[in-house]
Amino acid sequence: MKKSLAIVFAALLIVMSFSFAACTSNTGGDTTPPPTDNTDTTATTPEPAPVDTSAGGPNANADGSTNLDMVGYYDPNFDYSANPTFKVKYLTLDTSPLYQDFDTGYAHFSSLMNIQYDGMWSCLMDNDLFVQQLQTCIDQGYNGIIMDPDVTIYPTLLDILNAHPEVKWMTGMSPARDTGDPAMPKVRPSVGFDNQAAGAEIMRELLQYAKDTWPDVSTDQIGVVFVDFSAVKALHDRQVGMYAEYMKEVGLDHNFITLDGVSGKRDADTARNLVMPIVSTNNEFTHWLAAGCFDDYTVGAAAAFDNLGLTDVACCATMGGSTLIRQWDAGQQTSWRLCYNTQGSIYAEPIIGELYADMAGYATPETIWPSWVNVNDHGKADDTYASLLLPAYWLTYDNYQKYLAWSDVYTFSNTYPDYDKTGITRDTFPAIAPVPDYYSVLQTS
Repeated sequence: MKKSLAIVFAALLIVMSFSFAACTSNTGGDTTPPPTDNTDTTATTPEPAPVDTSAGGPNANADGSTNLDMVGYYDPNFDYSANPTFKVKYLTLDTSPLYQDFDTGYAHFSSLMNIQYDGMWSCLMDNDLFVQQLQTCIDQGYNGIIMDPDVTIYPTLLDILNAHPEVKWMTGMSPARDTGDPAMPKVRPSVGFDNQAAGAEIMRELLQYAKDTWPDVSTDQIGVVFVDFSAVKALHDRQVGMYAEYMKEVGLDHNFITLDGVSGKRDADTARNLVMPIVSTNNEFTHWLAAGCFDDYTVGAAAAFDNLGLTDVACCATMGGSTLIRQWDAGQQTSWRLCYNTQGSIYAEPIIGELYADMAGYATPETIWPSWVNVNDHGKADDTYASLLLPAYWLTYDNYQKYLAWSDVYTFSNTYPDYDKTGITRDTFPAIAPVPDYYSVLQTS
């Protein structure tokens, strides 16, 4: 019988939409006040002049028509300056290295796409303040808004946004859904990951690490811990995928321990305090594999093993890794050894690209990325909101700089100026994932 130490208060639904990360992380305890919005609150932005969309836009087809699957990607051969300058703001629930990486990516591609990007603003977990800031941005005449809100307030946000169709918007790290509808249908296209598949991939990589590093240790001696946040489905899906893969490959239900942090905070201390007593009291396990559903929980899990003197017999992994990359850059190595990562600017490109295509009129939320419409998750009835999946790569201390150096080359940026880019081209890693076969298979149950 699976050990599940779920410390759940059913009423606790104040949750955030993390990523879906390659996601997600939180600084934990950050008391910095919300960044000042320097925009004049009395000013409005003139309605941009109509765009001539007959030429097809970025990455147009050879015949000049719009390539709806590619229009949301940056095109270095397209003259963005020939179109009006659009004004965009990024609104977030909190601040963290992950949000900062997105902010960097949005700022970079805005500079390439002739967008006036006014930066990131955070409500620091105050939902009422988030709603107020959304209305303020609308009043200030923003043409486009990127949002990473608490998913529970989408009904209120949708009421505001639906009353202002001239303001285009796009979600950041998780799909925008009408959480006021029991079916939670999509209400915008999304960019991200299949989180159950990601969980399975994490489990496979951890098992491979154990096989390669501890070849003489039997699987019954290895405990597995996942630090969940069950109130957010996308995050919990990573646990579902990881557990299913473990049972398929190993099948020792007793060895797989799920801890749930919903009664605590979304910080490292919560995860550490959950993991330490479990590891210290389960002495039948000599080695440990662990993952958190986002960065901070993995930081906490690793701290638990390190504090107990188990660094050499533990390996932690996660999807995301913005925090881990900063640790590696600082020369720090702990039992957190692996991350399944999509670099922030690579993640940001199609998000702000979709917003640009919508603001300019080359595509709509219902028409962009037609190859990526999942027949099982496309919104209500005839809605056709796409779910674009991103390629992710396993990073270790030995290889992470090559991947991040490539991200600079691919995005025409210099985020990692000290990393060696010798021999790296834009094609060194694929930046676009293949469409899964299951997108076209209707599920009957």
